[in-house]
Amino acid sequence: SPGKEGMGLGSDRSGYRARDRSLLRARVGDSLVFFLAGCVYASFASRIPAVKNDLGIGDGQLAIAFVGLNAGAVAGLQLGGVLVPRLGSRASLRLAAPLLAVVLIGPGAASSLSGLAISLFVFACANSVVDVGMNAQGVAIQERYRRPLMSSLHALQPLGLVVGSVAGAGAAHLDISPSVHLTVA
Repeated sequence: SPGKEGMGLGSDRSGYRARDRSLLRARVGDSLVFFLAGCVYASFASRIPAVKNDLGIGDGQLAIAFVGLNAGAVAGLQLGGVLVPRLGSRASLRLAAPLLAVVLIGPGAASSLSGLAISLFVFACANSVVDVGMNAQGVAIQERYRRPLMSSLHALQPLGLVVGSVAGAGAAHLDISPSVHLTVA
């Protein structure tokens, strides 16, 4: 009826729709980050044998390089714990997610054991900041939805892992070098 519009109910409905669209965009965006984080990590992991072979390193030397990976993960979790509260999860993701894609190039381009260890440190650090940011964003979205959503977000990361692994296996089968594959991925 005409009286309802005069009370502002029409504008409230459009306001609700705008908020619903904003919330949906946030959920889709964070879902995409979970999925892509899985793709990126699996792209790297699927090429470990080729990176090891290209560098001519043994299992023990690869284990030393993985110290860099694990140290980077711990450092990144600490960094994410500082950045996300200060900048917010969205801003942190806008910084860390593109950085993660760029530093993915490092392990494939490494020309020495020390270069591999350093690139794995940087890669894992960026990955951990993304991890903190996407989980904090997921919690914020879940609170706005007022229902559990984290399991649906987390389900997308293994799906990304599968896609990234298949892409890595395909690149290996086609004899595409890790440096080319991880640059394109």
